[in-house]
Amino acid sequence: MAKMDRILEHTEMKPKYPGLKSTETAVMLNFDITYNVWSQLSERGIRISVEGLGTGYAAFNYLKTWTVKSLKIDRSFVHDLASASSDRSIANTLAAMAPGLNLGTIPQEIEIPAQWQ
Repeated sequence: MAKMDRILEHTEMKPKYPGLKSTETAVMLNFDITYNVWSQLSERGIRISVEGLGTGYAAFNYLKTWTVKSLKIDRSFVHDLASASSDRSIANTLAAMAPGLNLGTIPQEIEIPAQWQ
């Protein structure tokens, strides 16, 4: 944390601007350490996103305790949004659930207008 504090101080960057992301798998491999670090970063106002939620082995009950600010909807769900109802359903569910948990959503690799819609 001291290094992050020095970076923020040296650059005079507001903590809300650097966005850190982590994959779901990395979080789950070292959950206790990650939770501790994320809590300290969150206390400083740094925004954290989880990438690939639902593609690995994280249970949704972790969303209640993680100090993340947004969920990245994995590209495996975004790629076929226009044609696969199951992918649409998963993406829509994550997008609908996020505000209730005070989280934003970030879809990965939107390439065509139909995916954006």
